[in-house]
Amino acid sequence: MEDGPIEWPQFFCFLGAAIMAMGVAIKRLRAGHPWQGLLFIGFALATFVIAGEEISWGQRIFGWQTPAELAEINHQGETTVHNIRWVQELLGNLLMVASGIAVAMPFFSKKYDFAKRWDQANFLFVPPIFLATCFGTMFLYKLVRLVALRTSEFTVTKYGEWPELCFAAGLLLFAYLNYRRLSANVAVAAPAASNQAPAAK
Repeated sequence: MEDGPIEWPQFFCFLGAAIMAMGVAIKRLRAGHPWQGLLFIGFALATFVIAGEEISWGQRIFGWQTPAELAEINHQGETTVHNIRWVQELLGNLLMVASGIAVAMPFFSKKYDFAKRWDQANFLFVPPIFLATCFGTMFLYKLVRLVALRTSEFTVTKYGEWPELCFAAGLLLFAYLNYRRLSANVAVAAPAASNQAPAAK
C-alpha cells in the first residue's frame, strides 16, 4: 500500500541509514582515511535517493502532478525513477547482488582477515553476521523473482515490500553500529591522550 505501514518505515530506515553513513564518512575523513570516507558518502547519497524514491519525493504529500514525459514511461505514473521499467529491472539485480555480497562478507572477512589489509575494514565493510537475516531476505526474494517469478503480478510484488523493509533496516543498523563504534573509539582515545605525561623540556 502506498504510504502504508510498511512503506513509511522503509523511508525512515533509508533516511536514517543516510544520516548515519554521512556521520561515518565525516569521522573517516577526519581520521585521515579519504577513500573510506568517500565510500560512505556514496552510501549516504544512495540511501538518501532511495528514501526519496520510496515516497515519490513527497509527491503524494504536496500533491504535484507527474510531468507528462515521465508519466508515459513510469508504470505507476509517479515522480520516481525506479518505476521506469528498465531501471526497475536493473535496480532489482543490483539489490540482489548487494544483498548476496552483504551475506557473504562476514565469511570472506574471517577467511582473508580484511583488518590486516585495511584499517577498520573488518567493521566498516563487513556487516555483523546477524544482519544476514535482513540482507538474506532480500537476496532470496530477488533470486526467486529472477529465476521463477519474473512477471510483475500484484500477488508477487506486494510481498516485496517486506524484503525491502528488511534490507532498509539492515542498512540502518549497519551504518548505526559503525557510527557508534567509531564514536566510542574516539571517546576512549581522548581520556588516554589527556592522561599522558607532558614531555620533558
